[in-house]
Amino acid sequence: MVKKFTADCDFGGKKSPVTLYIGNPAIGSHPLAFQNKWLAKDRGGAVPGEIMDSFSKLKDISEKNKVSFEELCAYVIEELNATKSISNDVRKASSLADKPVVKKVETVKAAITAQNKEAVKPKPPMQPPVKQAAVVTSAVEPKVEANIKKDKKDENA
Repeated sequence: MVKKFTADCDFGGKKSPVTLYIGNPAIGSHPLAFQNKWLAKDRGGAVPGEIMDSFSKLKDISEKNKVSFEELCAYVIEELNATKSISNDVRKASSLADKPVVKKVETVKAAITAQNKEAVKPKPPMQPPVKQAAVVTSAVEPKVEANIKKDKKDENA
């Protein structure tokens, strides 16, 4: 089963995407030899050397381990695409983090968190009612006594 993938090929210093097809190559033949030859002859382009080298290594690995070259290539291409997807997601998330809206949301979250911490602060324990009454009485008692003495003086006068 032939697999296809897209690679940025070189056209006189300019990179352009080209769809390449991978099948089981003949023994002793490079997996992309015919496509690279066609690309050079008919289009004036070339498959980059690192891609040619990588497919040559994949062919050696498939022969050494007796696995299908096409399936090995499909697996490697899927892994590369997954890695690119993850990298793109990370890049997008990083760029979003720099946007003013995200910064504003972070500021609001920080403010809410601060308010929640303030609201959750423990309040001092309340004193039992008897103790509160004693505190109130001790604060009011001297004033009451002073008023009583004053009233007595007024009566006697």
